[in-house]
Amino acid sequence: MKHVKGQILPLILFAIAIGGVMLVIMFNVTQKVTDKTISSNAADAAAYSGGVWAARQLNYMAYTNRAMVANHVAAGHMIAYVSWTRYVESTTSNINQIARFIPYLNAVVAALEEYSTVVREAAEYTAEIMIPAIDTVNLLYATSQYQAQLDLTPTQVESIMRTVVEAHDPILRFNNTSDLNGSSGNSYKPVIDAAITVYRAKLLGAVEILSPGDDDNEMSNLVELSYAGSTRWLNNRKWHETLVPGLYELKKEGSTHHELDTDLGYWKADDALKFGQWTPKGWSWSTLGWGRADTDEFYEDYQGIHSYARKRSDPDEELYIDLVTLATKFDNETVPRTVMDIDSKGTVISGYSKARLYFEKPATGFANDTPQYSNFYNPFWKVKLVEPWL
Repeated sequence: MKHVKGQILPLILFAIAIGGVMLVIMFNVTQKVTDKTISSNAADAAAYSGGVWAARQLNYMAYTNRAMVANHVAAGHMIAYVSWTRYVESTTSNINQIARFIPYLNAVVAALEEYSTVVREAAEYTAEIMIPAIDTVNLLYATSQYQAQLDLTPTQVESIMRTVVEAHDPILRFNNTSDLNGSSGNSYKPVIDAAITVYRAKLLGAVEILSPGDDDNEMSNLVELSYAGSTRWLNNRKWHETLVPGLYELKKEGSTHHELDTDLGYWKADDALKFGQWTPKGWSWSTLGWGRADTDEFYEDYQGIHSYARKRSDPDEELYIDLVTLATKFDNETVPRTVMDIDSKGTVISGYSKARLYFEKPATGFANDTPQYSNFYNPFWKVKLVEPWL
């Protein structure tokens, strides 16, 4: 009986050939899946990063707007305080003109007059430092908003997005829609081009920086609204006491006046204490003490709010910006394919994503649930990934 040898060799060779083909197919599929995943992740990360960058610029403008308003109102409080200390000193000084002839009382009133003088001098010294300092700090805030506006331009935002895409894969190209020509994604090219054009236009037109007085009194109204609750200090330092009904009364007057326009931010405060006496001709009033102060006294060039950023569109119109990212490369550009000298068809591999920059008031922490339109006075700008084709 003869033993047949070598019959298994063709089967082994056939199995090796099939295995090699399967390995190449598996490598191609795995590489495409890997490249597609990298492209999609790069697009998501880039779109979101661009949105975060833009949101930070808008929130920075909101924070600095609020800071400038708060600082300017603080200057108003300081002017009101100086006026009040002068009124107190004037009143005690005038009372002392009479009380100095009254034993025991003269010592008390003299001490009050001396103390009120110290307080008044301290207030004036503080105002001499505080008023120019506030104006300088607000000028720095206003200047920094121009940099924030520059950082919001398409060039700067897209630089961030491009860097993120290339960090995922240096071969990937950012928003190069021409890569879609001749591919199955060619029909989406006009849609993506339009989305890119829209977000660039929105970034350029989202913000305007202007001076108070050129804004239909928007900033002036905002400043007044911010201290509207100070009814017993800035808005009204008045009180009234009846000493003898129908005969004698004491009346305290006090208010703060505010002006804000293109060239001048101005605070003026007045305080006075008046004594009223009824006569057959009516009430006769004499001033027991008074005080007055304004910003010009401490810094003639005080402007308070030099300029500020606001939303360019209608205040009642919602502003949102959809940042889109297309990350593309061809399969024959993949490094493993190049190294292994594997032929490819030059099929485009792409990832597409959209991040929405939007304004939303937090759900908690507020007295009411009244919604707010997008604005640059509250730092509520956020970003989220959304369905790219909607």
